[in-house]
Order: sequence, then C-alpha cells, then structure tokens
Amino acid sequence: MITKKLAVFGVSLVFLLGSAAGAVANSKFQEIKAALNPALNVELNGELLAPMKAIIYEGTTYLPVRNIASMAALSSKIEYDQKNNKLVLGSKKSINVSSPSSEGFYQLIINGNWHPSLLTRNHLLYSNSYMGIEFYFESVEGSSLDSYTASALKAMGGKSTHQAELTLAKQKAKEISYETPGSVGKLAIVKYGSDYITLNFFVSKPQFKASDFDEFEKIKTSFNIQ
Repeated sequence: MITKKLAVFGVSLVFLLGSAAGAVANSKFQEIKAALNPALNVELNGELLAPMKAIIYEGTTYLPVRNIASMAALSSKIEYDQKNNKLVLGSKKSINVSSPSSEGFYQLIINGNWHPSLLTRNHLLYSNSYMGIEFYFESVEGSSLDSYTASALKAMGGKSTHQAELTLAKQKAKEISYETPGSVGKLAIVKYGSDYITLNFFVSKPQFKASDFDEFEKIKTSFNIQ
C-alpha cells in the first residue's frame, strides 16, 4: 500500500478539469489539469462505503466533503490501495474479555465504526444503528457445551432455526442461528476449559438482509485465545 495525503474541499467543490475554463474566468480559482477517478472505493474503519468520485493532483487525492462528512478521526491511518483502487481510512477495532481467574484471554476484531453500550471486564456490547455484537464469557463447572448452549438460547428468548458444530481458535464450538421478536442473529459459543465464551451477533429484524451475516463471518474468523 502507498500512503497518500487526503484533502477535503467544501460542499461546493468544483472539479477543475480541462473544459472547466469558463468556471474560473472571473474567480480566484486556479485552473489545473488533474486525473478524475470516477469510482474510488473507500474503506472506513473496516467498513466499505459507496464508491466516490475523486481527483488526483500532484500525488494528493481530493474528495468532496459531502461524501465524507460523517467520517471521523481523519488523522488516523490513511492509505491508498492502488491494486484495489481503494482508500482506507482508520482501522478495525480489537476488543477482548478476560478476568484474573479465566482460562484465557479472549479477543475479537470488529468494525471500527461500532460504538460500545456495555463495557465490563468480561462482558462487552458494540453496535451501530441496527446490528452489533455481544461478547462475554463465564466460568461454569460441570456443564457441557450442549447444555450451556441450550440454557443461553433460552435465557435470551431466542428460537433456534439452525444449529451446527464447528471449531474456533482450535476449540470445540457450537453455532446457532436464531430469531427473537425483534431481531435475527447468530450465536457462537466456544468451550475452553471451564470457560464458555459467547459471540452473539444480532441484527434488527426490520432492517435485516441475508448479507448482514457476512459481518459475523469476519468477526467469528477473528476470534482467538491468548
């Protein structure tokens, strides 16, 4: 990746290309020759945004501020992925849960645009306006993965629509697709010693689309134990 500078113009930004001489005849603008990228892919904190028009002038990429007004922390990582024609702003977010008595240190990587609504040492909740992840663990002696999973699903008032066994971070786990009156989600529970680690991904039912589960797949793949 090649690090690039990012400049932000005002809402009324005018792209001054070859045929734009008339627009600058009686103004303080200076006519320039620049390259127009008609569809620059932009990734912000791990989330791919809609393609944006951009001009490239003397090694600097210029974007209209109307396209990025909602972006924050522009002083963080800014990189241009030339191979994939993508501007990357910010980065994903690493979150973890543990305790002095836990069997391990449990970690996930999530969308950097999500915000926390619950933060404790062993229980985290991050979300955007319609989807999120609940990440927590508890130590339970004398329980099995099947019985713990059944209890967790019952406690949240969810109805299972599909269940599967899998391996996460080289540990035995179960994944449950579920529905509640207001949400659709997937629950992954990992057993590590006497610890049961839960990844509860949820989406508001009115806004749910099948592709939302792609986000959970990325989160689930990032799970690791240290």
